[in-house]
Amino acid sequence: MKPGKYDFIIDQGANWGQTFYFGNSAIGPTLLPSSPYTIVVDGVVKTFTRNDGGSFLTDGLAIGNYLVCSGFANKVNNGSHLITNVTATVITCSGDTMTTETASPSLSGQSIMVVKAMDLTAATGASMIRQQYSDVSPVATITVAFSGTPTDGSIALSLTHTQTAAIPAGKDVCSQASQYVWDLNVTQSGLVTRMLEGKVSIDPSATH
Repeated sequence: MKPGKYDFIIDQGANWGQTFYFGNSAIGPTLLPSSPYTIVVDGVVKTFTRNDGGSFLTDGLAIGNYLVCSGFANKVNNGSHLITNVTATVITCSGDTMTTETASPSLSGQSIMVVKAMDLTAATGASMIRQQYSDVSPVATITVAFSGTPTDGSIALSLTHTQTAAIPAGKDVCSQASQYVWDLNVTQSGLVTRMLEGKVSIDPSATH
């Protein structure tokens, strides 16, 4: 599995947190910018409807699974959703707030994915920030929490304000002294997988 890329900015001296949702990329439709197809979200009855000729059933989705969505213009439609009913073309979800939209990559400018959530049962995670990947010691160890349902594909990362205050920074967020790297490794059944990696910029603060 190729790790995903995610770059972000941390405000020095402030709490930081982000929840990521992981899916199995081999399952479900991926709508690219050149695709003539759409996925329609109905925020009232909480459904996702596809018109690409494929089948959610053939893709392996079933009642009780979670699906992971990304690329929708309305952010509440992204993330992990519990499937309460599924047909070839329509997925019905439960509980989550959703917003009606007809999503097409040609409209949103990015790929749209609806995939089966990754099963993270019995998984553990480790995540660190270093000035360079080759450095012996990290400047911060990110807290990794599997706080949701293990089958919903979610991992929450966080740093306290004390931790971010202790990360050295330059005169501004763009200076070399404010630039770091990070990654997230997940271990499951003895297999270690790098899930995410990228760059971190520290926005310095006079109050911390």
